[in-house]
Amino acid sequence: MPTVLVNGDHSQYARTLVQGLKHTDYFKFIKTDATEKEADRLMAIDNAKFIINIPTDFLSKFIRGEQPKILITVDATDPMLASNATAAANVFANRVFVRDLQGTLSYLQPRAPPFKLELHAKYNPELITYYH
Repeated sequence: MPTVLVNGDHSQYARTLVQGLKHTDYFKFIKTDATEKEADRLMAIDNAKFIINIPTDFLSKFIRGEQPKILITVDATDPMLASNATAAANVFANRVFVRDLQGTLSYLQPRAPPFKLELHAKYNPELITYYH
């Protein structure tokens, strides 16, 4: 689904995260250098279904083991899409991303997930699948 990236951290780990999310088959990045305002506009006009926001302090929090938050804003008018994409991103975070922490950085391998995915459901915040 069309995805916009707001990337405040251009570290190797942020790039690895983005590449991994591309390979989940849920996120097709249509713009990888958007501002938050631009990303919101693209979602509002229905050009994007997801906005992934990597914070500027991602790497520093990651190194300190603080589990930085990655915000995924989803156009939740299709709640199944939101659920499936979030599940795919969580599998990536918990299995694939950790695999990249090898060699001299192996001491960084977290026991808990390396970062937290925070979902913001827009246009259907309760993720209701139908109305009575």
